[in-house]
Amino acid sequence: MSILLEATKFPKPTYMYWQKRFDKENSDEEIERIISEIFEENHGNYGYRRIDDELRNRGIVVYHKKIQRIKQKLGLQSVKFTRKSRKYSTLKAMLEQLRRIVFTAVFIHPSHIKN
Repeated sequence: MSILLEATKFPKPTYMYWQKRFDKENSDEEIERIISEIFEENHGNYGYRRIDDELRNRGIVVYHKKIQRIKQKLGLQSVKFTRKSRKYSTLKAMLEQLRRIVFTAVFIHPSHIKN
């Protein structure tokens, strides 16, 4: 093995470090399963914030950055909604629409209304 490491110019401590690391069991396996389950249940619409809320509802507290890392590792990317694809709907927009309706109802001259 030392000849192989010398030939590849790979340091022995680095090799041993990775050797131990590959033998280690994945401690996040259960969380990964639950996150992918939540993501699939909601048809790929959940980002890390909604997944975090759902996990907390189930009584599991996980740091949000860990959820992001796991989603990235598993390739769970929400593609249903992007910033520009959602319709703009806020209270301000609804009030503007209501103002237009009231304005047309009050200020349209009766001669413009067809019977």
